[in-house]
Amino acid sequence: MGGQHVGRVVDKRRQQLIHCVTELSEAGIKFKRRKTDRFWDIKFKDGVLKIPRLLILDRKSSLLSCRISNYTEEDASDITNAIKEEGTSSLTNYTYLTSENSLFLNLIAFEQCQLDCSNDITSYMIFMDNLINSPTDVAYLHYHGIIEHGLGSGAEVADLFNRLCEEVAFDINDSYLSRLSEQVNKYYTDRWNAWRESLKHNYFNHPWAIISFVAAVVLLVLTLAQTFYAVYGYYNPR
Repeated sequence: MGGQHVGRVVDKRRQQLIHCVTELSEAGIKFKRRKTDRFWDIKFKDGVLKIPRLLILDRKSSLLSCRISNYTEEDASDITNAIKEEGTSSLTNYTYLTSENSLFLNLIAFEQCQLDCSNDITSYMIFMDNLINSPTDVAYLHYHGIIEHGLGSGAEVADLFNRLCEEVAFDINDSYLSRLSEQVNKYYTDRWNAWRESLKHNYFNHPWAIISFVAAVVLLVLTLAQTFYAVYGYYNPR
């Protein structure tokens, strides 16, 4: 890269925007695929986190691992602008070029070195890294159509995100996902949401469980009514 630039000086410890998929789902948060080619355009409303589909293939054709030749500042700037204006379809022209580093890794590096550049790609990757902590998280997102991958296992997908976000200088407050993350975390910490999800999971995930729950409630109501009339009759004899 030409010229000398002062990089971002921020805490490089693992940045935590939100909890992982498994923890969020246990708190009642639902995941749905958002139908748009703008992979970064994540939405959250009424307990539903909508994330555009991300396609992850092998190293030769992956959006996360596609390669670029003669990487320069102009390349990174052009790609970043194209992504924001046109969506993932704008990556097509860069898919089959060759170099040593992945496209997203180069874009993250570019954002790290340019103080006047946004950190949108970095924000997105760290957000996804937070979501994906294990093969279970990958499997859950795959089931909901959010992640499609051709790697050997979910563990490889999780490791891919973890490696891309290692030692990244990042200011959470500067992230375009900061507000959304606050909303998700607020929903996550609401005990009523977690209790409701636990109740649904334990008692309403099977017809017989629902019948048993209703029967238990009816029995409880009848017991309370019987107790009330017994006490009432004792203190108000005819």
